[in-house]
Amino acid sequence: HGAHGVTRPTALLVLSGSLPRGVSVFAYQKLIRLAHRLGVRTLLDCDGAPFAAAVKACPFLVKPNEHELALWWGKSLRTESKILQAARKLSTTTKGWVLVSRGGKRSWLVNVSEGVEIHAMPTKVKPRNTVGAGDALLAAVANQITLGKPPTDWLRCGIETGTAATQLQAGKVR
Repeated sequence: HGAHGVTRPTALLVLSGSLPRGVSVFAYQKLIRLAHRLGVRTLLDCDGAPFAAAVKACPFLVKPNEHELALWWGKSLRTESKILQAARKLSTTTKGWVLVSRGGKRSWLVNVSEGVEIHAMPTKVKPRNTVGAGDALLAAVANQITLGKPPTDWLRCGIETGTAATQLQAGKVR
């Protein structure tokens, strides 16, 4: 709550990861529709049936990796032109932004209705641990969107943060 009991609107809703067992594959789709009604932009990062259902609700941004995009597309994506073709189709489906994260390779940010197709190469590093790198990338993108930065900054900052996350040592259980 803001000053004097005035509620400040939520800027973004991030829907990320696998759904718990027993939760409907339409859960993310329903949350995106609810967020639309409340004027909240959604960022989606999941795969499989929940992803296929959720993209139909038109999230603001989806962040598939190459494998997740291929699953949605229904064919393997052996070339960058095929990746771009699938990303364009996904952007047309969601009427929004598609950020295809590709680890150490060139990542793409596409929005067909805005006429945007930009890419960024991560700094060459030897990954120590890739767990959580996609989450770190999406968190950085969400932050840039919240700050009102342009899409080029979303992509650059997201890739830099995801790459930096691969340099962290895996947590040790004590």
